[in-house]
Amino acid sequence: MLATSMPPRLDLQLDSQIDEPKQPIELSRTQKIQKALEKLDLMNVRKVSIRIYVQDARRYYTFALTEFTTSEMIINDMKKSGIIDTEKSNWALFELVDYFGIERPLNHYENLMTVVESWEPRSNNYIIAKGFAQQAALTLLGGVHLGEHSIQGMLYYRVKRNKWQKGVFRLLGHNMLFLKDSRGKSKKDSHYLTLTNNDVYTPFEPLRGSPTRYVFGLKSEMPMQMFEKPDEDYVKWFAVQTLDSLCQWLQVLRFSKNQLKFCQVLERRVLDSSKMEASENNAPFKPLVDLTAEKHEDNDDDDGSANSTAAIVSALARTATATKHDPAALLKIVEQHGIDVSDFNVLSAKSDSDPDNPNADEPAENLFLPG
Repeated sequence: MLATSMPPRLDLQLDSQIDEPKQPIELSRTQKIQKALEKLDLMNVRKVSIRIYVQDARRYYTFALTEFTTSEMIINDMKKSGIIDTEKSNWALFELVDYFGIERPLNHYENLMTVVESWEPRSNNYIIAKGFAQQAALTLLGGVHLGEHSIQGMLYYRVKRNKWQKGVFRLLGHNMLFLKDSRGKSKKDSHYLTLTNNDVYTPFEPLRGSPTRYVFGLKSEMPMQMFEKPDEDYVKWFAVQTLDSLCQWLQVLRFSKNQLKFCQVLERRVLDSSKMEASENNAPFKPLVDLTAEKHEDNDDDDGSANSTAAIVSALARTATATKHDPAALLKIVEQHGIDVSDFNVLSAKSDSDPDNPNADEPAENLFLPG
């Protein structure tokens, strides 16, 4: 009888020899922030970490800001991370100045690092995300309108703490003019202040001593130490008789200020782009210049860059005056010089010949009525 030999047993040890596909490691939010900061270090990008509160001062999250971070970027990141409710479309960031008890909504295109760097040393200011019924007024289409904005009316204005007087004021362009006092005595269009270095705020709690509950303030953007009596002069307070009047003044003041802000944002974009090195090893996540453009090897590169930057900024100022701060015209000036402004593509929805958008050129109305 023939003996049958069994084939040798093959011990494949599949478990040890075949690598299973590795599952991606889920990083915590803290790890993601740390990883992002390491990348920013490699790219030599300025950065700062701040807390951003949600709804109130009890809940906050840490965000790393760079010189390219806008308010809209933070809102979008908060939605993607599940920090805020994505079902609500009226989220906005507010800057709160705790010492004076005032706040203002940040436009979507505003640079957050610029806002934070403008704060006084050791100030208790902070950024908070909350709903804003007039959120559309924070966009370019809703908040930046060409033309000279004007409004006139009787206002209470604070002379010093707990002392208010009446007067007729007119906002003309970017200047606040004092026309008449409460006795009707003409002030011959006395210049009171300018929005060039003041911004529009409202109190987040009742202002003590105010003659009415409808109050707004114009806070200086200059350093506080330049004021002899900052508690009285740093914020110029005004009050009106009705909610409708308050809404009208806030709307026109913010439209006027937004013209200046958008010019400043574009100037900042130009200046930042002139400092960037167009190289693969040192570039931001979203380059502000065309990295594929040919480099010109001249001995006067630095001087040429500085001259070019000054020329663009000068062209922006001239165009703003000529077009009454038309945002589309201002964007075109910057874009023609090879600077990336694609993050302002919301303006592409505005077209004189767009049949699907017949109301594109209509001014935003009732932007500051209660929601």
